[in-house]
Formats: sequence, structure tokens, C-alpha cells
Amino acid sequence: MARYIGTDSNNSFKLNLFLIIMTKLLDLRFLIGLFFLLIGLMLIIYFLVESRQITSEKINLWSGLFFSGFGLTMLLLSLISRK
Repeated sequence: MARYIGTDSNNSFKLNLFLIIMTKLLDLRFLIGLFFLLIGLMLIIYFLVESRQITSEKINLWSGLFFSGFGLTMLLLSLISRK
């Protein structure tokens, strides 16, 4: 019996953590914001790694900045709505 001490509080902590994560994942603003932020960061990193000094096209940089800004906006809206 001694080895089962505290399992109720541990299980309730795991359940609360699971519920918090699931409510975050069910909020579409959070998922959309996370998706656009990750895509934007990948585009910016790709631009920085593959940029050549001859090319004048910066479509990856501009779209990456736009996607990251939109993603951050959605994440902020998600955080504001939770309060």
C-alpha cells in the first residue's frame, strides 16, 4: 500500500495537464498561429541560408515575414481570449 501513496494527486495533475493541452489544441487560433509561425520561420531561414547576392527576388523573406506576423497575431489573439 505504501507505494500507491500520492497516485491520486499525480493522476489529477496528469488529467489537468491533459485538459489544458487539449483546450489549447482545440482553439483554432492557436493551431493556425503556430502553423503560420513555423512556416514563416522556415521561409526566413531558407532565405538566409540560400540567399545569393546576385538575385534580387526576396519572395521567401517577404512571405516569411508576413506568415510570421500573421502567426504571431493569431497566437496573441489566442492568449488574449484565454484571459
